[in-house]
Amino acid sequence: MSKNDDLKILTVAADKGGVRKTTTTHNDAEWLALEGYSVLLIDEDRSMNLTRRYILGETPGYRQNVIGLYEGLSIKDGFTPIQVKKNIDLISSSTEIPHLEKQLEARIQRELVLFKWIAKNYPELNDKYDYILIDTRNDNGVLTLNALAAADVVIGITDTSVDGYEALDTLKSKVEELNEAYENNAQLVFVAGGVVKQEIATKEILKQLSPRPEFIGSFRKNTNMANPETMFAQAERSKRFFREQEDALKELTQLFTKIKVVLDGNK
Repeated sequence: MSKNDDLKILTVAADKGGVRKTTTTHNDAEWLALEGYSVLLIDEDRSMNLTRRYILGETPGYRQNVIGLYEGLSIKDGFTPIQVKKNIDLISSSTEIPHLEKQLEARIQRELVLFKWIAKNYPELNDKYDYILIDTRNDNGVLTLNALAAADVVIGITDTSVDGYEALDTLKSKVEELNEAYENNAQLVFVAGGVVKQEIATKEILKQLSPRPEFIGSFRKNTNMANPETMFAQAERSKRFFREQEDALKELTQLFTKIKVVLDGNK
């Protein structure tokens, strides 16, 4: 498939744990890759959950992880994202993120370090990738703020809990604040994850979300989504899995298509 004209940046965020944020990032990236697009994943979560879905054992070094990125190592200087799959490269997380965050707190315009790195390396990034997907920690720390400030589109993920829903408004306020402070135009969309349509909690959360202009869709609760292999990879490998999960796969494809339309329209 032909390369997009402009690189697009998607940040997946939540101010609450366990809402399937990493699962969404992982599955969306692999759906894009299967569609023929080139994706760069950036794992900014110190838990390293996204990184561990691709890399087990020793953590990738400075020239391949977020530490090197935030310390300003450029692609021309030898910074090299790791190819983890066809059409997917990864800038991994690191166990040194807490130390990095302390260093960044003293920086001027500390929320713009990632934005400036992307700008500095834009020719190389835009030449190779169609999309950058950033997985964040469920907090408002400095790395998360960087990911929000650099984004074209931010996905706010909630589960079916009241806390998850209320966290969306916290995220909305933060995105609006960063947009105003740095003259950005990041668009925020909401997704409900892990819904069970027969449950009262699901009915209530969808009732709250449905009228909101940010809401673009949901996906059902499915333990297969948390596997090291995405739903799409499992379906490619097993015809039986594809048959059993055909409705769920169609649902995810529709959701990720909507997200892509938003991304491609945010210029």
